[in-house]
Amino acid sequence: MERKSAFASLLANAIVATIVFASFPAAADTAGRPDDGTPDEVYEEVVGPDYPEDKDEGTSGMMAGGGAVSAMMGGGIQFPFEAFNWTVYSWASTNNGLRFYGVYYKDELILYDYRVPWVRVNGNLRSLTMFNLVQGPDLWIYQSGMFLVKARYNLGNPNIDVTTVTRFYGNGTMEPWVLVDTHNAPINLKVGQRFDFDLGEAADDTQQYFDGVIWRMTIGESAVLDSTYQANGSGYQWRDFDSDQSGGSYVLDQEAGIRPYSSDDSKWYMLRWCAGEIGGDPAGYLNGQTINGYVPGQADPWIGSDAVNWYVSNYVGTTLAYPGPWVRVLV
Repeated sequence: MERKSAFASLLANAIVATIVFASFPAAADTAGRPDDGTPDEVYEEVVGPDYPEDKDEGTSGMMAGGGAVSAMMGGGIQFPFEAFNWTVYSWASTNNGLRFYGVYYKDELILYDYRVPWVRVNGNLRSLTMFNLVQGPDLWIYQSGMFLVKARYNLGNPNIDVTTVTRFYGNGTMEPWVLVDTHNAPINLKVGQRFDFDLGEAADDTQQYFDGVIWRMTIGESAVLDSTYQANGSGYQWRDFDSDQSGGSYVLDQEAGIRPYSSDDSKWYMLRWCAGEIGGDPAGYLNGQTINGYVPGQADPWIGSDAVNWYVSNYVGTTLAYPGPWVRVLV
């Protein structure tokens, strides 16, 4: 499907968010973050079908050819869950965080999966497993045009609550955020968020960063600090896109723009998908693999790979943090 408007126009649009001050600690760094008012519908302990973790590079597994059979699961919610232009085939707690599997926007595949596998507390990696899940996953629906899924984990020792809150808006904005509450005990904190983008399909996603002037790409796997370059005019610093041949030219079918949160001191990892690279620090996954190519003169000069990105936030001496980027999708 050819896109109907330019990516630049998409990023220039204001992010739609209902801001109602309510549910998160006022002392947390929440500048620019929407707190959540009273939802129109609440469904507790909603768990979708369990899908295997394995995936062949260049394919999208069970979703190829139409995806999974519909299933009624926990909380009385039908999966695939559909609302406000989004379709999600499942969300379920795993030993590597709450996993959103098969995420589509306007019937176009965007993410094979997304999750927060771990937080690092004072240098120690702590996985968010199904065993330290203490609340949720809960589904909140707002008829104004948004739904969210939230789940709270407690690390036990130390007593730290980690709440993953992922919002989906009808305009294509996704807010994959994490609230970390240490109960007034200062810690050094890193939060890892993993995005396995399959934009339309897994095999041909190009990854770029904004260098303060134009969009650029690297041939091989790399990582870019938020602080290295200025963002574009809409605050976006990274993007993935899928391009296809269309006659003698090409079109960009699906795109995802990433806007970092100013307090996160974040790093964006641009990787090629490899089996098993889920539960560890993405710095260890930088193996020098080719992720991008560009061949001028071809009808479709962009040559991508099966793209995986990590957004890693860094806080020093924090007691409350709310890390995570904005993701904006165009199809």
